Amino acid sequence: MDGTPLAFRQPAYVYPVNKAFKISLCILCGAAFATLLFATCNKQLGMSAILAITSMQPIEFYGRVVDQNGKPVPNAKVRGSAEIVRYWMDQKWRENFTTSDSDGYFHFSGLHGQSLVVSPSKEGYESNYSSMSFAYSSLTPEKERHKPDREMPVIFTMWKQQGPELLIKGDKFFGIKGDGTPFTIDLAKGRKSEGRGTDGDLLVSISQPPRIESGKPFDWSFRIEAIAGGLVEPTQKQYLNEAPDEGYQPDFSKELKATDHEWSEVVRKTFYVKSRNGTQFASMVVEIHANYQGAAVFSLHYFVNPKHGSRNLEYDPSKQAALP
Repeated sequence: MDGTPLAFRQPAYVYPVNKAFKISLCILCGAAFATLLFATCNKQLGMSAILAITSMQPIEFYGRVVDQNGKPVPNAKVRGSAEIVRYWMDQKWRENFTTSDSDGYFHFSGLHGQSLVVSPSKEGYESNYSSMSFAYSSLTPEKERHKPDREMPVIFTMWKQQGPELLIKGDKFFGIKGDGTPFTIDLAKGRKSEGRGTDGDLLVSISQPPRIESGKPFDWSFRIEAIAGGLVEPTQKQYLNEAPDEGYQPDFSKELKATDHEWSEVVRKTFYVKSRNGTQFASMVVEIHANYQGAAVFSLHYFVNPKHGSRNLEYDPSKQAALP
C-alpha cells in the first residue's frame, strides 16, 4: 500500500469506467451533431432547389397610371422589381423599367421570379406605390397569385401636384377626462382646453365607465364635432392633398358595446376638417383610446392650411408654416 490516506484513495476500477463513458458520450454526441448537421444541410439544399424552381416563374403584368381625376399619366417611369430567391436565405431583386404610353398603359413581359413589386413615378406627381407586390410563385396559394389581364390592367393612381402651400403639421397626444366632458382643440395652435369653447376647430369627448377591469371589454363612446364647420371621411386615403368643397357633416360619434363582435378600446379614423366658418381646412388621422394606461386619449396627426379658405393640403417640409 502507498502512503495516501485511506479517505482520499479511489478504487482502481472507477477511472477506466469513467473514461470509457466519456469517450462513448463524445462519440454519441458527435454522431448526433453530424446527423443534425447533415439533415439541416439536406433541408437547406432541398429548399434551395425548390426556391430556384419557383424563381423561374414567368412574369407578365399589365397596368395603367392615372391621376386623381382619372386622367391618364403618359411618360411615367415604371419600375418592376422581380424577386429572385435561388438559394436558402439569399434574396435578390432584378430591376426592370418601362414607360407608360400616351393613355397611361404599361406592360412587363419576359420576366421571371417569385413576385413583382411595381412602382410608377413622374416629376410633378406624388406616388405612394413603393411596395405594391404581386405574387407569381407556385408556393403562393392559387387564389392569391396575380393573374395578368390585358383587358383589366391594374390601376395606379398618382397625385398631380398643384403646388404646396405653407401648412402647419401637428402630432398631438391629448389626454382628456373619460366622463363625457367636452374639450376644445385648436389645431393651428396645437392646444386643448376643457369645456365647449368657440375659438378652436374641434370639440371632442369620451365616455367610459368610472372603473375598468383589465382585460375585460366595456361600453364606451366618443364624439368629434367641428366648430362652425364639418367633418368628412375621405373617399380614398392614399392622398390627403385636397379637402373637398362639400359633403361635410357637423359631427361624428360612435358607440361601442362590450358585447360587440369587433369591440376594441382603440378606434382609428381619418377626416377632412372644415372649421372657422369654412375659412380653414385640414386633414387629420385620429386615434381614440378609451383606456390608455387608465386614461382617455385623443391622438392626432394632422395638416392645417392657415391660408383663408384654401383647400390645398399638399405638404412640403421645407415650406412648413410656424405655429401661431
